[in-house]
Amino acid sequence: MEEKIAIRPHKYLQFGSTQECNFYLVTEVDLVNAFTLEQENSYKSYQILTYTGGSLTEVIQQTQEPAHILVICPKHYICALESEQLGLRKLAIMAVNSTPTSWGAIAHFLSVMEATDPEVQRAFANHFFDTVEQAEYLHIIDERYQTSAKFFHLADEYEWFEQGGFLDWGQQQIVPSGELSVLPLTHGKFSPECRLEMNGELAFWGYPILHSGKDFSRRTEQAYIYEQLAILKEHAVIATVENGAIAKLQATHPSVEAAKSALEHLFTVDSHYQLIWEVGFGINTALKLWPGNNAMNEVYGAEYGAIHWGFGLTTCTPYHLDIICPNSQVLTHTGEFLIGGNSGDFATNHKQDIVRNSAIACPCISY
Repeated sequence: MEEKIAIRPHKYLQFGSTQECNFYLVTEVDLVNAFTLEQENSYKSYQILTYTGGSLTEVIQQTQEPAHILVICPKHYICALESEQLGLRKLAIMAVNSTPTSWGAIAHFLSVMEATDPEVQRAFANHFFDTVEQAEYLHIIDERYQTSAKFFHLADEYEWFEQGGFLDWGQQQIVPSGELSVLPLTHGKFSPECRLEMNGELAFWGYPILHSGKDFSRRTEQAYIYEQLAILKEHAVIATVENGAIAKLQATHPSVEAAKSALEHLFTVDSHYQLIWEVGFGINTALKLWPGNNAMNEVYGAEYGAIHWGFGLTTCTPYHLDIICPNSQVLTHTGEFLIGGNSGDFATNHKQDIVRNSAIACPCISY
């Protein structure tokens, strides 16, 4: 084991006030001695509990309310809990299972948690939703590759989620936090008949993440597919999108032919991968990307937020693929900047309200 990692509970601001609260770190038996738990007298008590698999509820019930709980379990697939199981507890689950996560990555993203300002995230989310509620559609462009697509984002059957800001009692959050997303229906109910109304061209140019869910037997194949897709950091694959599904792919450079082939292979294995199942918006502007295939990169917000595209659902497909595209810009139908590689002003016109759901887990995968 490398040098111990410090857990600094008083710096995890999303938990809110620590007054009269108890702090718990839940981790695996072989990691108990890998962490040091800093006790700054902010909390009433501090304790490390172990998790060996099965229901997390049994461990949660060992904690004394009110409690702030951080879970770091790289070897275990953690299912989300219902709010009634939490009571006067706030639960933060580190996204360390669906991709291989090194010790260095855990240390890095704990520092990201410390740098994350929930007040900034809440303001970002409020600004975002105020803007999209006024827009007739969202216009996604990439200036380098001259791509353009329209997304009609206000259909009643779409479901919007947010993971960010402050936790309330009975709530849980994937950490580091900072994602807004929309799916064509309630998450977990995958259906090819449900589509996001989107047409045009998208530039897949950025940072892929390939989640495998709880199936560790896929790690070798997962790593191989990821390596084929990793070249998207350098050049784009252009996707022609028709009614929310990818109809055609085009490589913009010989070096990304392998990435194009990897995507086409996924489409052949399971046609569900051709559907754009999730449009995500990373809003964690404090996050610095960690190299390689890492789930915790998903909330990357660059400077002004970053869009990512989600394919597949791990309860129905072997993998869930995200492609973070920080160079893409999202505009409203009037050309106002919303998110991406630029910034601008926001108008205050008529709007259609969007129901914002606080997701109890990532809509496409649990960790």
